[in-house]
Amino acid sequence: MILVVDDEHAIADTLSLILARAGYKSTATYSAAEALAAVANHRPDLIISDVMMPNMNGVDFAVQVCKLYPGVEILLISGHAGTKDLVEAAGSYCGHSLDLLTKPVLPEDMLSRVAEILRRISGV
Repeated sequence: MILVVDDEHAIADTLSLILARAGYKSTATYSAAEALAAVANHRPDLIISDVMMPNMNGVDFAVQVCKLYPGVEILLISGHAGTKDLVEAAGSYCGHSLDLLTKPVLPEDMLSRVAEILRRISGV
């Protein structure tokens, strides 16, 4: 299962729909707090999260997930310069690098990265 996290409902819903049409089971959430509850209940294989969100940004969210659920993979999405350094720092805390896609995200780029991550974790 893939969990999508973005405070912009239209983006979260659209990314989830793209994933579903590509054959993946996905769920959209609209805040880091909502996503943490969903991770606790459903333990996704992959989380796709926006970085810039209110209350808890995607990098802090990724660190929380790494701490609580170390086997869950995370793909962060950001359109802001300088995010790469934050993601690298969070990845070092997690013990592995975090994946980052820059906005605007093209559906084929996201699907390619998702397939790559899921192949990596399945050992294929």
